[in-house]
Amino acid sequence: MQRSCIHVFFRCACRSDLLIIRLFSYPLDEDTAAIRVSNLSENTTDLDLQELFKPFGHIARIFLAKDKITNQCKGFAFINYYKKDDAAKAIATLNGFGYDHLILNVEWAKPSGT
Repeated sequence: MQRSCIHVFFRCACRSDLLIIRLFSYPLDEDTAAIRVSNLSENTTDLDLQELFKPFGHIARIFLAKDKITNQCKGFAFINYYKKDDAAKAIATLNGFGYDHLILNVEWAKPSGT
């Protein structure tokens, strides 16, 4: 069975004229439950999502899709919970919820490649 990974990039500043980027992969536990949130405002931040989804349970990861140039939200995000029950509570409560003048669509994330 193929495992999913979180790929994390960060800078290591060595000299002003040289930028080194490192890649680390952290395997996602197969027991984590991923949900997809769409119809987010372009002003949405990682902290906004943390505050919105934290009341439902312990979050393993938040990925907010951002434009590479403007760094604004592209309108969707993925939230991974450690417990599937917590993810189900978040979906049941927040799907159809009005947030920042938009109606959120919250559903189970589909595996990549489907």
